[in-house]
Amino acid sequence: MHVALLPLLLPVPTQEPARVASDTIVFPAGVEGVWAAFTEPTAIARALGVSDVQVELLPGGRIAWSGGGEAALWSQRRVLVHETQAMLAFAFDPPAGIDERVARRKSDVWSVLYLAPLAFDRTEVVVTTVAQGAGEDLGLAAERYADEARAWVAAVQESFELSAATGASALAWAAVKDWVGGEWIAQRTSADGKVARERVMLEPILGGQFLLEEFWSGDERALRRVARSIYGLDPRSRGTRCWTFAVDGTRVESTLRWEDDALVLRDSTSRAAGGVVKYIRGDGPNVHAIETRDEGALVDAQRFERVDALPEGWKLAEADAALAQPVLDTSPELVPPDLQRTTGLVDASATRIWSELTSSESLARLWNVAKASIEPRIGGVILTHYDQAGTLGDARGIRHEILALDPGRMLAFRTWPPEGAPEFLRKWCATGWHVLRLDPVSLERVKMTTTGCNYAVDATMARDFFARGNEFVQAGIGKSHASGEASRDVLARLAPLLGAEYDATTVTPDGESLRARTRWSRWCGPFVAWEGRLGAAGAAELADHTLALYGNDAELGPWFWKFGADGSVASGGLVAEGENGVGHDWHSHAVGGQMRHIYVQVVPDDRDYSYRAQPSRDESTTIVALDYVRR
Repeated sequence: MHVALLPLLLPVPTQEPARVASDTIVFPAGVEGVWAAFTEPTAIARALGVSDVQVELLPGGRIAWSGGGEAALWSQRRVLVHETQAMLAFAFDPPAGIDERVARRKSDVWSVLYLAPLAFDRTEVVVTTVAQGAGEDLGLAAERYADEARAWVAAVQESFELSAATGASALAWAAVKDWVGGEWIAQRTSADGKVARERVMLEPILGGQFLLEEFWSGDERALRRVARSIYGLDPRSRGTRCWTFAVDGTRVESTLRWEDDALVLRDSTSRAAGGVVKYIRGDGPNVHAIETRDEGALVDAQRFERVDALPEGWKLAEADAALAQPVLDTSPELVPPDLQRTTGLVDASATRIWSELTSSESLARLWNVAKASIEPRIGGVILTHYDQAGTLGDARGIRHEILALDPGRMLAFRTWPPEGAPEFLRKWCATGWHVLRLDPVSLERVKMTTTGCNYAVDATMARDFFARGNEFVQAGIGKSHASGEASRDVLARLAPLLGAEYDATTVTPDGESLRARTRWSRWCGPFVAWEGRLGAAGAAELADHTLALYGNDAELGPWFWKFGADGSVASGGLVAEGENGVGHDWHSHAVGGQMRHIYVQVVPDDRDYSYRAQPSRDESTTIVALDYVRR
């Protein structure tokens, strides 16, 4: 079981709704199967070993069952709201005999499950518990209900075949490592007589924790490097992963799994059904047949052969391939048929956005109404009116009821339309609701998703109406453009460091002197890298320690990836720091599954640079402080 346990985030008792606990568990299955295990009767019965499962997946409905040993004691859940395959908010109806102080606070504590696909066979589930109100017994109730929410998620996770998924991933990693050594080449001739050649090389890096792949493509004249990839066991998803960085600036992440007699590689970022899938089959230790399929249709087939050296006449060009600029995947996101979803990147912090959404003054501006008021709590109301002379709450105004919320993360509400509203709006409002989610991708950028739920298949007019409104709200906060001037400026700040090596020394808390060395370079196309080494101050050789990459992700903006010799993987957004520095919003996942967040600053200064790490951007306690000098 992969559990990242966070401490209580806010003390209780509390007056306003506050998050009190949050835990993360990774499931070895796709998001559809994980969602079913929490919400579909047959899947719940199978996962928990219970019977007589009843599910009414509507606000005010129930998820309940009989049997299942200890699971029967806490078998009643009140559904507050849900978003198919993405979010479920619920509260417990506690069993008889529970501490009366806990039972009477059942309406003051609720939990939220967030589901996020990490890969085609991995899903991250975050279970968060929120409390509102005050009183000494609130803390007792919050702790108990949070424990029960964790226990439910953990019990469901244990029902999945974790060992089989882990085994398939291990087989995939072993298969990739079999490619190490020699040169892998492929050649074919088209119908018009043109020769196409490809070359692949893999070598261990960072003490063998990861593999580096070089991919070259060309013709009889020369081959040019097209991309570099890093393969490794991803601590977050617990799967075998491939991160590919192309010379045209494209960045793709893929997941590998052994299925039957083939190594299957799926593009993790594609939003199309099925996505791009590669099947790699071995025909002996030195031949691999690779089939590429898109939406199930065969796109390409190649045969790679391992050789000790490039054949005579195969030449490598000094320059990388000059490829066309990458095109952002604009295929529509696959959305369950009962949903209407609007997603965009917003250049603001989650804290700022939440503040604006829960302020009566700013909410009126964002929702493009004359006046508004909001009570940000479960059962609270949002009142809006398009007429400045109107009265909030009158028949011509609009009333929304808050069904659930998670401060800074999620707000769900249903709507009562005004007098005279068109039939298509009144019809949807009678059965549907909205869920607004904020998912930070960096310190100053948030993925904002507004989803209308419980749509009928033929509710086209209602879908279009709310899609336009949601886009207006996101634009009012500030939609992001990853290719803007600010993005280019952040990466340009690192340019003075390229093409050189730097040394720094530090002393550990136990008095040991260490020497760190970095080499900065253009790694592949527009991607920048520093390769770090670390060792004792007097050591003749320094061991590989870190490979860090910087680039401008097509969707997320300036971004950072780090691979460590300890098997850790980190990533996060980049921000401008001061006049010429770069800040890393760094989320690191260790081999044991632990997640650590730190904030790192790299500040070039003439020929040298400083490197500082601290717990967060706001907490300036120093974790690491190094001053690098150019060699």
